[in-house]
Amino acid sequence: MAIPLLGEKTLPWSDGALTLRLSIGTMMELEDHMNMGLMTALQTRFADMTIRDLVMLLLAMTGRDFRDPQLIRNVAAELPRNDIAQTMLAVAECLQANLAPQLTPLTQGDDSAAQP
Repeated sequence: MAIPLLGEKTLPWSDGALTLRLSIGTMMELEDHMNMGLMTALQTRFADMTIRDLVMLLLAMTGRDFRDPQLIRNVAAELPRNDIAQTMLAVAECLQANLAPQLTPLTQGDDSAAQP
């Protein structure tokens, strides 16, 4: 099995798979868009995550325009054909892998790669 890049998650999607990544630049764009720091947003805004928030993060993590209202509606319409809970988990794991990499194993299913 190939070792994924730190902070990268694969999400099964209706037409294949999506690779979720969160670069520093994307994190800065999200902060600008929300007018708050990403950690603050995770603690406040995303504590009760809405579908719009989930789609916004999903778009950001796939390098698409998370500010485009029509694109947000289109992707939100695709959610029922996919596993919404699995999508939320993959987004959360991508965030954790980027913001707290010491808590994330470097390989899936291999606990020996995790750092204490």
